[in-house]
Amino acid sequence: MQATASTDETETTANHHYVTSVVAATCKKTGYTQHKCTHCGDTYKTDEVRPLGHDFVIIRETVFIKILKCTRCGDFVEEKQIPVFPSIDPRPPTVLEDDGSAEATDCTNAKRVLKST
Repeated sequence: MQATASTDETETTANHHYVTSVVAATCKKTGYTQHKCTHCGDTYKTDEVRPLGHDFVIIRETVFIKILKCTRCGDFVEEKQIPVFPSIDPRPPTVLEDDGSAEATDCTNAKRVLKST
């Protein structure tokens, strides 16, 4: 989708009569000023402008996906998201003794402690 805005500017050189038009930059394409001879069709470009790039906004988001839409051109992008779940601590449990002191246990000892309580 390129927007072209013709101007009234004309340029006359030896045997050429150029009409100038501006092609606006888009998200993906370069913008430029185009000069075209009305007599022979010769063209050349000046004043190039880099592509603007997308300007995305979030229009929908869930735990697993995010849908974005460009405010300039209307393109959609779907980003997959990997949810972050709390990790489980693989260390053996710590058992509190009656006096409030902590005793680190291994799995075998933890089973014994849990069965006896």
